[in-house]
Amino acid sequence: MQWEPDTAFSSASGFPNPIGTRREFQPPSQSRASTMTNSRELASVLAAETCRRPVAMVAPSQVDDLLVAIRAAGEAGVPIVLGTPEQRSATFGNAVGSTGLPIVELPVDSDGVRVLAATSGTTGRARFVAWTDEVLDHQAKATTTRICTGPSTRYGLALGVTSSYGFSVVNIAARIGGTVTAFSPTDHNGLIEAICSGSIDTLDTVPGVWRYLAAACSLHSDLLDAMTRLQVRGVGGEVVPHSLLNFYAEAGAPLHNGYGLTEAGPNVAISYGAAYGVHTVGTPLPGTGVRVTHDGAVLVSGPSLARRILDTVTGQYVDNPAVDADGWLDTGDVGAVDESGRLTILGRSDGLLVGHGKKLHSSILEETFRDLASDSADLVALQLDPHRIGRPRVVIAVIDDPATAPMRLGTEFTARARQFPPEFRVREIVQVGRDEVRTTASGKLDRHDLSALVTMYLEDNGGSRCVRTF
Repeated sequence: MQWEPDTAFSSASGFPNPIGTRREFQPPSQSRASTMTNSRELASVLAAETCRRPVAMVAPSQVDDLLVAIRAAGEAGVPIVLGTPEQRSATFGNAVGSTGLPIVELPVDSDGVRVLAATSGTTGRARFVAWTDEVLDHQAKATTTRICTGPSTRYGLALGVTSSYGFSVVNIAARIGGTVTAFSPTDHNGLIEAICSGSIDTLDTVPGVWRYLAAACSLHSDLLDAMTRLQVRGVGGEVVPHSLLNFYAEAGAPLHNGYGLTEAGPNVAISYGAAYGVHTVGTPLPGTGVRVTHDGAVLVSGPSLARRILDTVTGQYVDNPAVDADGWLDTGDVGAVDESGRLTILGRSDGLLVGHGKKLHSSILEETFRDLASDSADLVALQLDPHRIGRPRVVIAVIDDPATAPMRLGTEFTARARQFPPEFRVREIVQVGRDEVRTTASGKLDRHDLSALVTMYLEDNGGSRCVRTF
């Protein structure tokens, strides 16, 4: 085996100087896939590198490679780095070429850290939080206890395995057992074939994929029946529309809505079994505590919390500032707990609308008008003051293909809008093309960028894009 010379890479993404460098392992006359088949050999290489300076291994994007990497990194005591290429390059620099095994040089020893996981970036630049063996063990055991899976389970995954959600499924297979079959979220034919053939026992994916599968039931007569036979129909990553949850519940194939965030390990609650509630994310996982404050802020405690983060400015591990002295993590989300202890997540705290001392979360408005738009549209309620006169108003952005029919207005829309106090009545509908919308590095909607875009349209009086409702 041989290693390429160390190469420092500058960040091409406009972020400050990266805290480390990245190098690639490239044995002669071997493909990348073949380098990932021997965890013991890989562990010895990683251990040798660690003797020279602190390093971490960038998580491979293929499931089988990732499982080998998890074993090797664990034996060598080297962390694995999760996240998108954009998130990693912003912190550690860009790699040149794509062959070999990526190695990241860290600025500090990472004793006890098994995974450095990137947060979603919905509140700004992504951070990397530290997961230990204790965190990963608890996550695997608590999650499988809730969803009743075990060493023989065949997991299906239509998510990126280097996301926190996707990795949580791979972590179960690595620590509890089972197999994982990964699909691209756009591989609809592959997903339908796997579901109908019974080759997977579970499927975890995002709402958009479940929405497609619901529509595909009209073309595949056996699909809905096959989905009822899945042991777990996991959905997460964003707030799930009630209409989608209702469809599957009424069809006898309820979605098992989950809630989690990277800083919590990531899984916090899953709506499954006795914990199921159609519009909730269920009760907290065993050993996990959830508390909702008087103003709706969701706090989480438990052994899965990432209590340390890698400070990308100082290059040191520091205590997570979002965890208070009593061990409660401020998630930045808004929610409610019902009398049975089931948690409902309304959305991020930056989606909270405020007017005349009253508060309303934007997701309530979005859900109220959801069925008046096309099935493919996304609705986002915003509170904007485009003319900067101190009088913010509520606007709904309808994100869709420009060729799609616009949102239906009329007496039904007006009647629903009048259910809300004047400060929360929707004053304008703004059509936004899907290709105009930016996302965060993890693929979530960038609300700040969308607000700026819609404000620009309102400043120009919207033109054909904007329709006043009152």
